[in-house]
Amino acid sequence: MSKILQYKQYVLRAYWSNRLQNAQKCAIELTSFLGSLEELGTPFITWDYFNTKSKIEKIPSEMDEVRKQLLLPGNGARRGVKPDATMPIMGFNILLFSAGKNSERITLSMNCGIQEVWPSNRCCLDLPTKGEIATQVLQPEMLQNLLEIVVKAWNPDWAVIDYFDYYDPAMSMDYIPVYWFVYLSEQRGQIPKVPSPSYIGHIEGYGNYVMTTPEPFTRERPDHLEAANQVKAILEQAGLSKARPS
Repeated sequence: MSKILQYKQYVLRAYWSNRLQNAQKCAIELTSFLGSLEELGTPFITWDYFNTKSKIEKIPSEMDEVRKQLLLPGNGARRGVKPDATMPIMGFNILLFSAGKNSERITLSMNCGIQEVWPSNRCCLDLPTKGEIATQVLQPEMLQNLLEIVVKAWNPDWAVIDYFDYYDPAMSMDYIPVYWFVYLSEQRGQIPKVPSPSYIGHIEGYGNYVMTTPEPFTRERPDHLEAANQVKAILEQAGLSKARPS
């Protein structure tokens, strides 16, 4: 019997700020985003969500139902109920997940349509840690495609692909974490040249990203940490490491 590969809990996280949008606009963008993901193949074809009774359902095909069922008002209003005009507009929350066990599924969590709060709008794709989908998704080419889709859908200020390490002394909401993939919008600035094996990719009309290692990044490998630290130092010297937009 072949051994099942076990991966780190990698997450694609993208952040953007000051984008006040109504539910219809967010629903349209979400539907377009999911359609783009579907083109990548099997892992992204179907999505489920929890209904009002906490039961799992397939996402609806009608736009009105997408808006009503998948977008949860972020200021505490009930699902499908227009928020009180006296309450601050805090956008919408979204939680979707693919089929399978927790360790083998992809989870999409989002905040969108928010203005004047940081960190505010975000898209997080928690990737599986084992199974066929994990092996398919956690390949550099697939992750580059996935990052490009996220960037083109939501136009974030920055994005990363990494795994959480709660003992990491560099963890901070003030600085962009630099480990495996790091994306910066053109508005944030141009990424300077980086040494091998790191690679700079370009997403036309949006920005650039660095992939520090050609294989899945792990903090247990000294060569991976060295590559990440080199990129981190370059971004700091170029004034590109701040998470919060100026």
